[in-house]
This record gives sequence, C-alpha cells and structure tokens, in this order.
Amino acid sequence: MVLEKGLCSLRRACLYLDLCRSSFFYKAKDRGDYEQLLVKRVREISKAEPTYGYRFVTRELQKEGWRVNRKKVQRIRRAEGLVGYQPKRKRLRRGKSSQQEAPVAHVPNDVWSWDFIFDTTEQGKSIKILSIVDEATRFNIALRVSSQMSSQQVLDIMDEVCGRYGVPNCIRSDNGPEFISKSIQEWVEHRKVKTLYITPGSPWQNGYVESFHSRFRNDCLNREWFINELDAKAIVAEWREKYNERRPHSGIDYLSPAEVYFKRFSGSDRATPSLHQRTLTNQQNKITHEPCLTNI
Repeated sequence: MVLEKGLCSLRRACLYLDLCRSSFFYKAKDRGDYEQLLVKRVREISKAEPTYGYRFVTRELQKEGWRVNRKKVQRIRRAEGLVGYQPKRKRLRRGKSSQQEAPVAHVPNDVWSWDFIFDTTEQGKSIKILSIVDEATRFNIALRVSSQMSSQQVLDIMDEVCGRYGVPNCIRSDNGPEFISKSIQEWVEHRKVKTLYITPGSPWQNGYVESFHSRFRNDCLNREWFINELDAKAIVAEWREKYNERRPHSGIDYLSPAEVYFKRFSGSDRATPSLHQRTLTNQQNKITHEPCLTNI
C-alpha cells in the first residue's frame, strides 16, 4: 500500500515497517505435488503393513528421508480412513505377585528369553517354533521352525547362536520340559549361564518373549498360509530379518532391534528419547563383551 501510494521507496518502506526485503519478495512454493506424493506413500506403507499405527508409519517415512512429523501423518491417515489393526487386548492382572522382582536387562546379552509358539500347515500338520529374544534390545536371536524339537535340538541351536552372538548372562524361561531337562541344566552349568524360571502359570513374568510372540502372530502367522514345513521355514526366516533390521520398535525409541543391538544408530536417527532408552544408553558403556558380527 505504501509503494502503491508512492510515499517512499521500497528500501525505506521496509526499514520503517521493520520488514526484511527478502520477505517482501518471497513467493510461497506450490507443495501440491509433494503433498500428493506424501499421501500416496502413507497409503502404500499402511497397505503393506496393516498392523502399523501412525507412529510406525512416521518412522518409516523418516528413514526414507521424508521431513514429516507424526502429527501430520496422523492427520493424513485419518483423512484417508487408515486405521492400524488392533488385536484384542487381554485384561490386566490386578493382583500383585508375592515373588521378588525379577532382574531387568540393561545391556545386550544380559538376559535372553526363550519360549515356543505353535502353528499348523495347510495339511493340518503342527509346527513348533523356538524363539529367543534379547530383552534389552528386543533383538530376535533365533526363530527356528521344526515339526518336533527335543532338548538336544534346543542345545544345538543354543550352541550355534552363542557362537554367533556371544553367551548371555541369564536365560529366562517357563518350566517347559525342554527347558528343565537334565541336558539343559548341564549345558547352562558348563557355560556358567544363570537360569530364571518364571512361576508356573504366570506367562506375564516372561513378558518380553510373550510380547514378541504377539507381534509375530499378528504380523506373520495370522497373515501367512504355510504349505509345508519348508515353506514355513522360508517365510519365518524372511520375517525375522525384516523384524530385526527394519521394523521399528516403540520400546527402543522406534529404532529397529538390530540398530540397538549392534549400536548402529546415530544421534540424528534417534526419535524422542524415552526412559527406557536413556537407561539403555547409560548402561551401554558397561558392556563387557560385544556381540560377534561374523556369519550374520
């Protein structure tokens, strides 16, 4: 208005009005193409991973280089009618246990949890899957499929993963026959590994591997139809790699388990810190043994 009336020059007008001349000449860029591409990518990720919520989708976009926050992703998903699959939540136990509080893992290879989960093939044949999870980083140490699995087979798997990743300080498990057998007791005594057995009928005391099983069943077992045992081994191995290397985990600041287990994250890749991550970061300097990176 000042320029239109010819009251003064542009320089003096900007000086009197306390306005930067670059701001006067600035023209907003059309972000229509960018917004369309962003909405398209959000739809693609949500379709490929129906169990992901807006936080997980945001983390995937940030890994790809998109400059977007989770509030914007949430608005886009709401506008597109995209909702992550929510499994039915179990009722929480309200009573308190009389047992002493179990040890908490702070560094990789501090505490491993192991358990079995079952499924069936197309012919109705039952398959047994052994899962081993590192509690501090949520890294899946092993996910092995077999029609039958004895305690000796479990020991063979443990020898293999210990040679690859190192020996844990403690192993937490239930009281299944494979975990309390004489051969298992001799193995842990020889390896000087402590055992943490939960109270019978109390799966919540083995919460890390139970939580892993919940994700494994929702993201893999409930979505795949196994033709036979060989097909199950191939699909489960592919899902395990995806879980460890690419799937963000809310318990470790939406990083992947492999990034935390092998300490591959950088400060710029970190999400908003959580209490757990601060504890984990403070304790990582106390690691007395590093995971072996060979044969990975």
